[in-house]
Amino acid sequence: MAGGLGFRRHAKAPKEKTARRFFFLLSLVMSVGIMSCSPVNYGIRQTSRSYSAYMKGLLTDRMGSFEEATAYYRKAQSLDQESPSPHVQLGLQDIGRRNFERAALEFRAAVRLAPEDEQARYVLALVYAQLNDYKKAAGEYEILLQKSAASLPRETQLRRTLSQLYFLDGDFASAKRQTEKILQLNPLDQDALYFMGLVASEEGRDGEAVAFFKKVLAYYPDDMDAANSLAFQYARQGEHLPEALDLALRTTGDDASNGAYLDTLGWVYFQLGDFEKAAAILERASKLLLDPVIVNHLAACYEKMGDNDKAGQYWEMSLALDPFQQDVRLKLKNLKP
Repeated sequence: MAGGLGFRRHAKAPKEKTARRFFFLLSLVMSVGIMSCSPVNYGIRQTSRSYSAYMKGLLTDRMGSFEEATAYYRKAQSLDQESPSPHVQLGLQDIGRRNFERAALEFRAAVRLAPEDEQARYVLALVYAQLNDYKKAAGEYEILLQKSAASLPRETQLRRTLSQLYFLDGDFASAKRQTEKILQLNPLDQDALYFMGLVASEEGRDGEAVAFFKKVLAYYPDDMDAANSLAFQYARQGEHLPEALDLALRTTGDDASNGAYLDTLGWVYFQLGDFEKAAAILERASKLLLDPVIVNHLAACYEKMGDNDKAGQYWEMSLALDPFQQDVRLKLKNLKP
């Protein structure tokens, strides 16, 4: 199984936690789905009755008789409490049922019984991430990195995933540290350079973020994610708006069905003072990607156009998506009737 979670290099604004988690968890579910369809034979101690029950479980599982398979796995588990294999198969079944809390219990048991089993630890990390417990997921990857006599590509992938998990947990210093180690191995790693820009932007180091996005484009001019992020960075700062518009138009021309790219384009037009055009584009963006940042941008457009009713509706929608936005609550309170 691969070491990474396939973090989408797609963020338009580092503070957009909802969109960021969406792309991350989408790839995560795909990875877990592949695992659940292809259970690995971890081996089981050849205690006759336990082994027989376990093999019957595998057979009935593959024939689609999941409840019967569960009963056989539990029987195998009760007959041989030192084997990780029944826990693994029960955990995979739980993943298939999207019961991730119970899956975590089963894979924790498997890892406790077979701490050298890297694949079980990988899946446990995936399950923790699905539960939004990025700290525990990162902890499992740290163990994998320590135990691994890693080849260069494998070490890079482990560190890449670690940086993503730390980023999602809000530990930007650790995310930066892992990404810097990737760049020590390959100073022109495209994903790592881009990710350093995201971390810098999240920490408010806007000039450094711009420098990283520009470096990505200097070496990889077709990187639309970097072009989009640079355009959004400029728009957020209200600087270099003609260049930001060129970048944003280039990205939406490449993918006009991308809500994040359209949001950047709309926000550039907002900063240029073309509120009607901005609102039209942001309406399209919100239909493709329902995210509080995009909705806030729409509200700001309608407020500028004097339509306080629509502005209020969109800010209410934004709070429904993310109730912890105190600045949005203040804007609603101060909105003129």
